[in-house]
Amino acid sequence: DEVYEGGLYQKLKELIGKLTYARYNLGKYAKSEEFDPDELQRLKVAWANLQRLVKINLYRRLESSVQAFRDTVNNHLRIHKAFLKFLVKENKVFIGDLDEIEEIIERLENGEEIEFREGEYYLASKFKVSNLQEDLENDIKIFKEMFESVKNIAPKDDDKLQKLIEILKEPKIRGKKVIIFSSFESTVKYLYNNLKDKFEKVDYIAGGEK
Repeated sequence: DEVYEGGLYQKLKELIGKLTYARYNLGKYAKSEEFDPDELQRLKVAWANLQRLVKINLYRRLESSVQAFRDTVNNHLRIHKAFLKFLVKENKVFIGDLDEIEEIIERLENGEEIEFREGEYYLASKFKVSNLQEDLENDIKIFKEMFESVKNIAPKDDDKLQKLIEILKEPKIRGKKVIIFSSFESTVKYLYNNLKDKFEKVDYIAGGEK
């Protein structure tokens, strides 16, 4: 908890627990009369599983590094804002590629005509829109609070990073080849950027990038 001082670590865990994960659990808001039984079942099961995985991923990134958590919270915040805007302005529930939603909204705001592909969205009328919108706004508020809480944590205040640097400087380790693994690219790049000027021959590989 020394990375996140003043009980911040516990606060962040509690905030993760307060998220409704509305964006990732659309089955909860689907109107049963608007879907055939098989599709409704897929919505409820598949999206509930996605919600669980997103929650687990947030906890894992919180444990991985402050940068990994900061990046993922910022990404969730951008996606949620875009998703909500799409819902309110276009009366559509976007289910396409999340990487494309911000670009689509920008094009719509510029007055461009968008030809949506089949399977990219549902009509908002198929869902309990007021409940979905309320929960999305709640999650955006929580993501904002989380991001504000961690955005200014500097490497010098990152106890986990400073402990790693201390270990790598020990005589029995310094000068030897050391490989550090992480599941998250944000963590890998964060470590690289904070170790390259303190040790010789520091490099990284992430997702095929070097």
